[in-house]
Amino acid sequence: MTRQTRGRLPTVCAGLAVVAAAVLLLVRAQSAISFAHPLLVVTSGAEEEGVMGILRAMDGAAYVDPFLSPFNATYYNWVFFYSYAAIIGGIKGALGLGVEWVPTIGRFLGLASVALCWTMSAMAMLRANPAAGPAARRHNQLLAAWLAIGPLTGWWAISLNPELWATAMSEASVVVMLAWYERRRLPAIILAGLLSVAAWSFKQSYVYMSLALALFLLLRWDWRGIIVLAVVHVLGVFPPLLLGSPEYRSIMLAWTGSDFALWQLWRNVLNVGSKTLPVLLGAALTVPLLLRWRDLRRDTPLLMAVCGVVATLPIIPASAKVGAAENYTFLQIFFLALLAARAVVRLEAAGWPRRPSLALAGTWAAEAVAVTLVVFGIGGFNSVRQMDAHYRAQRDCIAHLPAPMYSLDPYLQLPWMFPHGPRFVLAYQYFMERGHGRWFEHNGVGGLLNEGWFASIAAPATLGEAFDGGTFDRYERRPGECAGLKIYFRR
Repeated sequence: MTRQTRGRLPTVCAGLAVVAAAVLLLVRAQSAISFAHPLLVVTSGAEEEGVMGILRAMDGAAYVDPFLSPFNATYYNWVFFYSYAAIIGGIKGALGLGVEWVPTIGRFLGLASVALCWTMSAMAMLRANPAAGPAARRHNQLLAAWLAIGPLTGWWAISLNPELWATAMSEASVVVMLAWYERRRLPAIILAGLLSVAAWSFKQSYVYMSLALALFLLLRWDWRGIIVLAVVHVLGVFPPLLLGSPEYRSIMLAWTGSDFALWQLWRNVLNVGSKTLPVLLGAALTVPLLLRWRDLRRDTPLLMAVCGVVATLPIIPASAKVGAAENYTFLQIFFLALLAARAVVRLEAAGWPRRPSLALAGTWAAEAVAVTLVVFGIGGFNSVRQMDAHYRAQRDCIAHLPAPMYSLDPYLQLPWMFPHGPRFVLAYQYFMERGHGRWFEHNGVGGLLNEGWFASIAAPATLGEAFDGGTFDRYERRPGECAGLKIYFRR
């Protein structure tokens, strides 16, 4: 095999993987988005909770106390809810659409965040490797596309979720540092800091970029830059905390009520690893570079990538949180991809050595095959369209039930499913907090059941005669089932 062939092979295989990922994204998007009518589907865990937060933000108050009935929560940060509320509300009003179109409009905002992530990743790859030759440059641009639309992103590309927006803001912060830090130091730090604050403002767990910037400046002995960065973050973070409601401030510590498990960590490690093989291999190939401290410290792109990887290390133990998924690792994989892009440039400069070049091509080929299988419904999920028929049938079952109505499926509580409130879209951590013995008004849903507070209940046909410590003694079941639901009425 000639050197030229070895140089082309990783790029060709990467191109096949990216094409497969694009097809899978299109297949998934058409299953969740329709212009003919709003589809009744869910594309990510606890999406109903995010939708309810957006709807509350449209009414002016996104944040609520999860320990008071109806036990809702708003776990993400303020920019996500209020920006989505403003944009979706504006589009909905301009087009005269009903509230049932909110998720559909939000899915296009998710696709916009994918486009921004793709753009920022591509710019970062170019800025980090200005001396890259044609083959390495093409490969790294495909790598940027893989980060944005590949299987790691998956369903989050069309979900109502702040993760990709926070990732895009963080990536933009890196682009600013790579483009300006050596030429216009203070403006670069200020703008990068503002983008870091923006990432946090979408999702409060995104403190990683601020840590990466601080570590980078510390290793460069840029004391003035550290002070400027600290001032930017104080001015960007403290006003929302001081001016926000007590319910808003409480979300900053909401993670303390979570459960953690090794099985969850192991599941996430396996899933992320299988979806990022070319990134992990490429990053491993840069290890010799990282051992040359003097050269590393002077190499702004490489040092920024290393600082990013170090700053995101807390993501690994955090992934043990029950309910955590691959989205926790988006930013960490981006920084590893910056290292991988540098490794490809070195392979090109070395004449595409046989073993690492073939290994890189092999990982891309494996990813292309795996994604193609998912496109055909093998080894993964390529559609949520079946949910639409399911929920339409269940909507007919509950639409005319007396209120207040409780359903174990939170989707049935959304306003286009059931017209009346209060809406018991239980906080994601509700059952964890209950297990920890936390106080809930009325002793939670179980207490309300025992009081006979609900006028009607829609429960899965498989549920027994007790739930959350309460029983259905005060209710009478309607004979038969309706679309997999058993219906109860207050006696």
